[in-house]
Amino acid sequence: MRATTLLAVLPLAFAAKSVPEAVSDASAMAQMLFPVDPASRALAWQYNATRCVQIQPDKAEKFEDEEEEGEVSLLASGGGKAVEFLNTLRGGSGTFYVDALNSFWWYMCDQKDEEELRRCVPEAEADKDWSGECIVPSDSPCITGFCESKDNCRWKKAEHGKPRERYYTTQEGEDAATYATDTSNMDGYIASTGKYMAFAMVLAVLNIIFWFIFVLGRCCCCCLHSTCFCKCCSSKPKEEGYSVCYQVRTPIFFYLFFLACIVGASFTAFLGDKDMGKSLDDLFDHSRDGLADMSTFLTDASDPMVAISGLVETSATEASSVLNDNDYVRDDMDAVVKSLQDWGTIYSTELDQAGAKDMFDEAAAGLTDNVDPIVENITSVLDTLSEALVEQKADLQTTIDDAVLQITDLQKDIDGFKVHVDDADKQAQDLKNLRTAGILAIFAVAIFCIFFGFLGVISYWTTCKWDDFLIYLMNITWFLGSIIVTLSWILAGITIFVSVISNDACEFLDVIVKDFTPYIGSQGAVGLNACFNNTPLVIAFNMSKKVDFQETVDEQLAEMKDVDVAAEIATVSTPLAELTTEIRALVPDIIMPEFSDVMNIVDSNKDEYTQVDQATGKSLQQLCPFDMDFMSAANLVEMFNNPAGLAESQYTGAGNNVIGGVATASWLDKNGAAIELNPAVQDADAGVWFDRVMSVQGICTDVADCGGVTTPGDPCSTGGGCTFPCDTLIATTREFYFDTIPDTLDKQTKMLIDLGAEYLPTGSTVCPDVLLWPIKAEYGTNGAAGARTYDCTSVTPQMSAEGTSKTVEKGLDDYGLKLATTFDDVLDIAEGAIGDIMLEIEKFLCNMKCGFVADLYSNVHEDLCKTLLGGLLQVSMGFWLLAIFMFLTCFLGAILVVRMRGVSTEEAEDYEEGVEMKAVNLDLYG
Repeated sequence: MRATTLLAVLPLAFAAKSVPEAVSDASAMAQMLFPVDPASRALAWQYNATRCVQIQPDKAEKFEDEEEEGEVSLLASGGGKAVEFLNTLRGGSGTFYVDALNSFWWYMCDQKDEEELRRCVPEAEADKDWSGECIVPSDSPCITGFCESKDNCRWKKAEHGKPRERYYTTQEGEDAATYATDTSNMDGYIASTGKYMAFAMVLAVLNIIFWFIFVLGRCCCCCLHSTCFCKCCSSKPKEEGYSVCYQVRTPIFFYLFFLACIVGASFTAFLGDKDMGKSLDDLFDHSRDGLADMSTFLTDASDPMVAISGLVETSATEASSVLNDNDYVRDDMDAVVKSLQDWGTIYSTELDQAGAKDMFDEAAAGLTDNVDPIVENITSVLDTLSEALVEQKADLQTTIDDAVLQITDLQKDIDGFKVHVDDADKQAQDLKNLRTAGILAIFAVAIFCIFFGFLGVISYWTTCKWDDFLIYLMNITWFLGSIIVTLSWILAGITIFVSVISNDACEFLDVIVKDFTPYIGSQGAVGLNACFNNTPLVIAFNMSKKVDFQETVDEQLAEMKDVDVAAEIATVSTPLAELTTEIRALVPDIIMPEFSDVMNIVDSNKDEYTQVDQATGKSLQQLCPFDMDFMSAANLVEMFNNPAGLAESQYTGAGNNVIGGVATASWLDKNGAAIELNPAVQDADAGVWFDRVMSVQGICTDVADCGGVTTPGDPCSTGGGCTFPCDTLIATTREFYFDTIPDTLDKQTKMLIDLGAEYLPTGSTVCPDVLLWPIKAEYGTNGAAGARTYDCTSVTPQMSAEGTSKTVEKGLDDYGLKLATTFDDVLDIAEGAIGDIMLEIEKFLCNMKCGFVADLYSNVHEDLCKTLLGGLLQVSMGFWLLAIFMFLTCFLGAILVVRMRGVSTEEAEDYEEGVEMKAVNLDLYG
């Protein structure tokens, strides 16, 4: 019995004890391997089962391919039908089993100490969410320092913001107690179950009373045959004889028929016993399979952990070497982004002038879209390695070792279970014949007793006189048979009662395994429900991102393998180069054209210069005939450093006036004198040169006051009637020459220096010199006022003031080189101990499927609750049939032992004295 009980609960023992404990430390190891933020912990893990080799074969497929050994009796289906009938008889199609189970569960719950069932507990014992905060339902009555308890048999699991629910109300608890314990309640469980055995026991008692009265009557009435009452039980035949056909031969026929029914009942019990033996054999085989699967499950979980334990130290060392000096990955990226942002802020006006704002935004977006993902991948891998291996190395080692020790202990427990199963199997085999003999013994005795009666019937049919005494053997049949009937009723009651209790237990288990939560709490139910739903434990325990740092690194490395760091850096450098082109064009293409148009106005086709003024009858092109085409973007630096020399080498003038090496302008100055563009005596600076050459005569608009000019429209130099329409144009151009162009050129140079894509060392152009004129303190980049030099090897004072020490391109190039090296180092981590430990973790994850527990339960449940219970019901049915037909046989035997010694009615008429049907002088009662 102990062995059978052990096997009956073995599947749930696996699920409730072994599996959760086997992975409890594994779960702790999981949290060590990959600590995550509360938000991600609250999410279910996306388990990639397709990458796992199916270590544990599906038991369903396994048993489909196996040929079942042994045979089930022809009445096994009858046993199954009996189980179904019993289910229907007990529960019908309603919720009997659910209600009964809940009643027992609630009753047992109410028997617990109220301290265990209280709703509000100290915070340390409270139910908390993934972030470690107390769960607060909308109707929480808990005071400060107390929070909601974990779910128990009375209270369901608390949820934030929702009223907390109970499993049952107070009234339901009281009703459950009445149902479970009140013996006077005919609708209660005790009465509804006990009635099956009580009915059989009542019949056994009635049988004893009946045969006691009968035996007493036969003993007392043997001398009182004349009375009517005694005739029915007297041992003496009637003097008037019996009808041979109806009163003797018909009872004999039924006697033999009942004998056949008893033999059939014996056969039914025999087949039931055979089914019970077969179910026990299957039970032991399935239990061994389940234990083997559990052992394999633990081994497959343990082996990777043992391997991981041996790799932790080495992999942590490797991870440390990768992590050393790699703080720059994020810091330097932030520095590059900052330098670009600072550059855009400092030179925002010039960017707008150059129309390069969109291009700048594109370069900034390139950093975000192309380089930042690389940085995120690398930092994520580095963070994972740091948090999972380096920082947690010691704790991880301890946790894994503890988990391996627990699994080793569980393996020992399983070995112990195997010994128990083998012992129980041997015990069952040793007791098999005894069990069969014990069940069939009463049937054998019954048949043996009936056999004596059968001899009496045979002796009745013979003509010999010497065997007539055998008729008295019929007395042994009914006397001992009445005792057998009583034992049969008792055994029938006991077996049907055990069957009912066992069937209810099986049905209760079927209810429980659908959802363990109401019966063992949400925490314990997680693993059990997972096993019975064939869900990997890593999903059920939400261990995904806690355990699978391997998958995290794997996914990150897979994304990184196809990344070309140099190409991604180039996607940022390319917009910077294009931006450089736009900036380089700021002065020559945007600022200079307006200036050059005035300096060479004779060749301009602008309407504002070619349109004739009505007052003067001339256009600005005619009034201000400047033709200095050498003052252009092509000669940008020279036109400031040495405009006279430039004029000497390039000016041709309208009439190609170069006389004696002196370039004379094609227009006269304000006083009407010739203008030497390259005088023998050089001007003090380019500004003096500009003011001298940018002079032109006025036009006479009032001959009365034009300094002697008598023709309107002719050039003039003095007088109130002499106007100078070119002065405004000259003033505007002078501002360009003195301020706008050199200032913008200085800004342009500084922009290119800070950007770093134009000048050496990061660009291809030699660092420029500051203009010789104009002399302004802000020109140059070395920070000393008036130093007037550009240093292209460092950033400008403006950028330096923002905390940036490298040009944008320099910072990006340096970062790209370092990043490529680190990138390669990270990609190589899968080749060493870290790669090995990642592989072992993958093996660990892939072996967290415990569906075999449900398969084991299903097989054992089939063995116990179908085959074994069906066989027991067949045995019980045999006892019921034996009791019924043995009672009828005894009754007929008690009648026939008298009638077969009497005379027939025909003989009574022929012989006055009455001739006995069988001249037997023996009388059992004297």
